[in-house]
Amino acid sequence: MLTAWGRRLASRHSQAWRAYGRPLATTSMIEDVVAHATRSYASRVAVAGQIRRCLSRPVASVLDPDVRAIVSRLPELDPGATTWLVHTRPTQRLVVHELAGSGELLSVVKFGGRDDPGLHREAAVLSALAPNSSLCSEHRVSLAVPELLAVSRDEAGLALRTRLNLSGLKKPPYAWTNAVLGRLAEVIKTLRGLLAARCSLSPRTDSSAWAAAETIRGEGGAPGHGDFTPWNLFFLDAALDVKVAVIDFEETGIWPTWWDGARLLATAVTEGRIRRSRVGFAVEKLGLHRHELLEYVETQRRMQSTQPPTPQVRHSGSVVPGWLLDERMWDRIDAAKRRRE
Repeated sequence: MLTAWGRRLASRHSQAWRAYGRPLATTSMIEDVVAHATRSYASRVAVAGQIRRCLSRPVASVLDPDVRAIVSRLPELDPGATTWLVHTRPTQRLVVHELAGSGELLSVVKFGGRDDPGLHREAAVLSALAPNSSLCSEHRVSLAVPELLAVSRDEAGLALRTRLNLSGLKKPPYAWTNAVLGRLAEVIKTLRGLLAARCSLSPRTDSSAWAAAETIRGEGGAPGHGDFTPWNLFFLDAALDVKVAVIDFEETGIWPTWWDGARLLATAVTEGRIRRSRVGFAVEKLGLHRHELLEYVETQRRMQSTQPPTPQVRHSGSVVPGWLLDERMWDRIDAAKRRRE
């Protein structure tokens, strides 16, 4: 338990938030956007408090010169932003939330190196998925992805500005029920179809996960998000069900057909969102098979043994509980599944 808390604290302290511009009274929408990946009520309250303090006392009345140089490369927003919430990630990327005086989230700017392959990949995918940032009208499954507003690339780096309609955003922490898992399985399938129809993708042989998996190279693949994890999902209220917004398409490519579902389940289990007693139901709802999840877990364990320690444990998703490889647990899961059939 203490080790888990240590990893969480290391992850949280490896990231920083700073506000610039006019002081702003935060809204529940901003707090819920920033805290969408929290796992408990206490965590949500802590993150919301941090954001309130940042926005009420910006570090400067004007945007930091380096950040201003990034934002100025992109077309001006209408209406313009008055406050900027800047998020520094362990990857040295910057994420800038551009806010209106009303507290409305206008857009998000991501900035990385000029040749950042992940950002280039995300820009290409979002451009191909345009103009349908909200895809509910086309598909039975309620799904939304960011709309790519602008891209700027020069010697200094690569910047992407996106906008995502998060109306009806659910208050975190989210409930990971069997019904929600079933919906997420449909979202994975729908997203796979959209990527196949609109994007030209290649196998992610540059990924350390691909290199670590022995069986991946020998089997067929399909378009996948690549990092389909709890922290890349927003849950929104829909008329009859849950609508899901998916972000961060930096790892999108050709993956094993089971990759997105297995990554979602393994990271949700690792973070304590899905308890051990519910793994069997989750596997069934996500349409996974025993060998697929075990292959994913083995892949992550091999990656963990060959990579140096990193402060972004949670976001790398490379630390998985050893009990997911417990053969006796899987025998019980398979037996319970046969009884239900």
